[in-house]
Amino acid sequence: GASVVKALITDLTRMYDYHACAAGVDIDTGKRVRPVQLGRLSSRLLASRGGPLDVGNVVDFGRCRPCGKAPEIEDVRFDPRGVRLLKSMASPEFFATLRRSAAESLDVIGPALVRFGNALTTVSGKGSRSLVILRATEMPIITINNGRLRFKWLDGIWLSVTDVRLYGHDLATPDEEKLASLRRAMQSADEMLLSFGLGRAWQQPGDDQERHYLQLNNIHVPNWPDWRLSPER
Repeated sequence: GASVVKALITDLTRMYDYHACAAGVDIDTGKRVRPVQLGRLSSRLLASRGGPLDVGNVVDFGRCRPCGKAPEIEDVRFDPRGVRLLKSMASPEFFATLRRSAAESLDVIGPALVRFGNALTTVSGKGSRSLVILRATEMPIITINNGRLRFKWLDGIWLSVTDVRLYGHDLATPDEEKLASLRRAMQSADEMLLSFGLGRAWQQPGDDQERHYLQLNNIHVPNWPDWRLSPER
């Protein structure tokens, strides 16, 4: 049944055509949640465009109804007309919540997560969850390749980086100044937390399966001055 969802936004990612995706932690249950609507989430809900969605914001999504299916079990349907900002968390409280929500490894997604080329994917309809927060054990390597942000990970795995804070106003062009700012913050950080997510199902030409590709949703660094979208930071 439907219930009121108040969520701390931990994942804020860009999609194509001026759309975005948000996910977080339900502050009442501690469970991961991804609010979705009929159609894609408009970027007008982003704090940079006057909306309530920003990393570190606690947002009331109103009455939501679970609508997820494997692997996206976290999905809940909401009405964007009823969304309101409750508060903005300071960085220490935000990071304390991230730590409590962190998993030990990507194994929590289950054995359905497998290598496919230089990516990690889950076949549509499989997997235990689609959102995972991990502690970074080494300095993340992020590059711009053919106009796209990419994250180099274990054993030659390359993941798309969809962190909305690292893109320009069009949500498509990497913001090189923000990326440089993030790299400086990472070099002096005592800890970093990485939000991973499985993207929406997609069937690559020549593939006989519809797959969810693992991506790096957001990089959380305590001392990064650009950690929030909202201009009043």
